[in-house]
Formats: sequence, structure tokens, C-alpha cells
Amino acid sequence: MSLSNINMKAVKSPVAAILEWDAMEGKFRYYDTESKQRKFIDDTTFNFVVLDQLSNVSGWVSDLGVCRAEETHNLNASPIEVKSWKDGKSTTVKKGMYKDIKDGLKTMGIKYRKIVYGMIVFSDEFSTGSIVKLDLGGCAMSQWIESNINDGNEVSFGLAEEVQLNKMVSYKKPTFKVSTPTEDVLSEAKEIDRELQEFFDSRKQKVSVAKEENVSEEYDDDVPF
Repeated sequence: MSLSNINMKAVKSPVAAILEWDAMEGKFRYYDTESKQRKFIDDTTFNFVVLDQLSNVSGWVSDLGVCRAEETHNLNASPIEVKSWKDGKSTTVKKGMYKDIKDGLKTMGIKYRKIVYGMIVFSDEFSTGSIVKLDLGGCAMSQWIESNINDGNEVSFGLAEEVQLNKMVSYKKPTFKVSTPTEDVLSEAKEIDRELQEFFDSRKQKVSVAKEENVSEEYDDDVPF
């Protein structure tokens, strides 16, 4: 269930940017539509309140292009359909219960991802009240799940931690600092979440109220970053 638990109708996506973890740089990055460039988040001045958390599967397959399923609160609740998008056309790649098709998807490079929507409290990159989407995979997703972050929590980024796989290869994983927002900030977040839920309703996403109770089975990726 989302922070405001409401479904209405809207058309335009309220998301200002999609953030992804860069394990080599040790920072979250996003695509700036104005400059048409990839930029990195200043993790010392970035704070947001979690509005809603969903899941999906996605990945790049050379012959198919981008492959992904609809975002949902529980991949195990009902059959999912994974589609590919290439040259403006969509094709069904796999369809069925996640537990039955996840091994095949993983072999193709299509993996489980955690999707987090948040409202900016303060940031150098985005205005207060903006909605951002964190698309988390690998070590970033693992760190998020292990941090036990809930809807309504206020989150900031800590210093990245370096992980040495061997003498030649290392990567960086994010750290998250969790706190309780003020009543005023939480009240604003609930209002902003209504806008988000309107968008969810407009794209006719089937959202289950049930949260994933056993995520360890879902994100057993071999590559940590």
C-alpha cells in the first residue's frame, strides 16, 4: 500500500528524473533532459521522503533491446508479461508467474529491480516537492532492502563503500541514512503521493496491496553491481 493509499486519474508522469546507481563512480546518476547529458547527484545535499515502493524486472538483450515488465507491488501476486521495445515496437518476451519464468529471464540478463518513488525535501538538482524515481538493481537494491526502509521514511545518501572483489576489480555500493520527517514534511509528502497515485491509475497499472514478504528469493543476482 502506498503512503496515501489513493487511486485517481492523471495523464502526465510527475517524475522529474530517474536515478540509477553508478558502481564505478560511487554516485547516483540521472539524465538531464535540458542539457541532454548524464549528471551525478550531489549526495551531500540530497534528501527525500519515500512515497511508494514497487518492483519489476528489466534488462538489455542484444537482439531484443530493452526488456521489462510493468511495475507492481508484488511480482508473485499474478502473472507478469515481459516485453521488449525496439524500433518503436513491443514484443512479448515471456509471460507467466514470476517464480516460473525468473530463471529463464535471469539467463537472458533480465533481472529483478526495486523501484522507489520519493519526494524531494532538499536537493541542489531538483526543487522541493519534486518526485524522483530510484531504479535500483544489484548492490544498490541489496543495500536498500537490507536497510529496511519504509514508505514515509526520510532518506539521505551516505558515503559510498568500496568493495574489493579481487586484486583487479572493485566497485562501490551506496549507503542510506534513514530518519523520521517532520509532520509538515510528511503531510506534504502525502499530498504529493496523491499525484503519483493518479499517474499510476492513469497508466492502468494493476497494483497489489500486498508487499513482498520474502524478497531474498527475488533479488538473487550473481553480479553485485
